[in-house]
Amino acid sequence: MYGNGSQVKRAVEMLTDTVPRSALLSLLCKQIGDQIRHDIRDLENEVQALENRVADEPDAAAAIPFRQGALRALKGEANRWAAVSEAFSNAPETRPANPANFAFVELGGRE
Repeated sequence: MYGNGSQVKRAVEMLTDTVPRSALLSLLCKQIGDQIRHDIRDLENEVQALENRVADEPDAAAAIPFRQGALRALKGEANRWAAVSEAFSNAPETRPANPANFAFVELGGRE
């Protein structure tokens, strides 16, 4: 669910424990995950194109494992953002903040 690495899993847990939960943060995390899934589709298309060219271009075969590794990493990243988005959406909006922790999130410039 969290891709690779216990440190990444712990970072996701710390984020969801520290940041005040809200529908806006859930939406933001979902949009980040959606962008990563878009990148995954682009990379899958690139792998398919490379596979179609293997017979004509021997170098294409060497590029495929690299792209497949990138795909695995992106899929893990998309799963992490989905988990964070779900954690924010499944919690009450007015959760008490932990006074030992704080977080600052900037959502674009405000005038």
